[in-house]
Amino acid sequence: MWTLLVFRQIYDMNPEQIIIVGDSAGGNLTAALCTLLIEWDLPRPSGLVLVYPALNLNFNTYTPSLLTALNDMILPHTFLKLCLKAYIKDAQYDPEEDPFISPILTSSEVL
Repeated sequence: MWTLLVFRQIYDMNPEQIIIVGDSAGGNLTAALCTLLIEWDLPRPSGLVLVYPALNLNFNTYTPSLLTALNDMILPHTFLKLCLKAYIKDAQYDPEEDPFISPILTSSEVL
């Protein structure tokens, strides 16, 4: 109860209206979190802001963004693969099948 009072009086915010924001890998986590909230029937955020989210972490399929990364001087494909290996350390998690790793795989029933 005290937390609600702090948000309302001090920060002039309504904690019942939460917007989750994420870019790139943060967009991936934001989308996966929302999928989890929907599947567990928990309160959903009032809004999402996804800025160039990494929704498909399957490097075995070629997408326009992946093809662009092949020649990217700032964020090259090889660096993205290293990031993916650091993010998914356990082989039991498959970016080709797990919607929490690749949120683009979330079923339409959940959405």
